[in-house]
Amino acid sequence: MHTSSRFLVWDKPLAYPFYDLINRDTDPGPVFDLNIEMQDYTGRVYLALPTVIEMAQSLGMATIEEADAMRAEIAELKKQINRLPSAQENLKSGIDSLVSEFLADLRNDKSDVPLPVEEPELDYTFLNETKREAVRPIGF
Repeated sequence: MHTSSRFLVWDKPLAYPFYDLINRDTDPGPVFDLNIEMQDYTGRVYLALPTVIEMAQSLGMATIEEADAMRAEIAELKKQINRLPSAQENLKSGIDSLVSEFLADLRNDKSDVPLPVEEPELDYTFLNETKREAVRPIGF
């Protein structure tokens, strides 16, 4: 038994009618004993834990497992945030180094990187016109 509020959690329904109120399941697993009396109903009122979890989720609550997963994700994100200053400094140093190399290459008028040479595209359209003219019958 776990006591957390006026509602008691039992490993199974312990008193008449020995089932959960929603599904009428006699072996639902852990149940909430609502500890209430209802008119026109005889016996204890039990709700299976999955039903209670579903009710809580409809209000926006998370299960223990979901909360643990969120905590783990938050911890991982905090680690990443803590690594940001170092990564930012590495990025700045890398950019500074590349810019310095680039400027040095410009001043030395030499480059280790070959520059692409674009060759002009040849225009062969005149050949099509020649073919058209040659196909015509020769007139005298």
